[in-house]
Amino acid sequence: MSDAYDELYGGEQLAKYVSAAQLLNSQEEYWMLDCGCGTGSLAKGFSRQLVEVVGVDYSTKMLGKALAKSKWRGNIHLVRADVDFLPVRNHVFQRAFSFTVLQNMPDPSRTLRELLRVSKDRAIFVITILKQASSKDNFIRVLNDATLKIVKFLDNEGLKDYVAVCTAVG
Repeated sequence: MSDAYDELYGGEQLAKYVSAAQLLNSQEEYWMLDCGCGTGSLAKGFSRQLVEVVGVDYSTKMLGKALAKSKWRGNIHLVRADVDFLPVRNHVFQRAFSFTVLQNMPDPSRTLRELLRVSKDRAIFVITILKQASSKDNFIRVLNDATLKIVKFLDNEGLKDYVAVCTAVG
């Protein structure tokens, strides 16, 4: 799948990344987590900003593609890991992204709790899920169950995912 991923899904992924970037519109320096980073397109897009990016994916082949994209960028760090068990200490990231990952996880609430664990108190989360894999109401319930407060929500007809920008309740 890694060989054809960008060709098959690159346009759709880019549309989600652009939507998320417009929602965030941040000029500050921060550490960013990209859970399920795939071929590294999101990390590459954000690496031009004042950002340290940690991309995590379980697929060695996907990480190989991401490495090729990030080769000359010293602020992108790639890790092979299960996103439910991140090899990261608590409270590191100011931004956490999870694009099109939750529908592949056995317990999406567990995955979101792990994102919360590795993120700072005022972190911003951008989470998406495929519309064909979840209803809007179920996605919102999963976010709420993980104690995430939805700040902005996109249900654009042109996107195949729901996109939620959230903060931690607390």
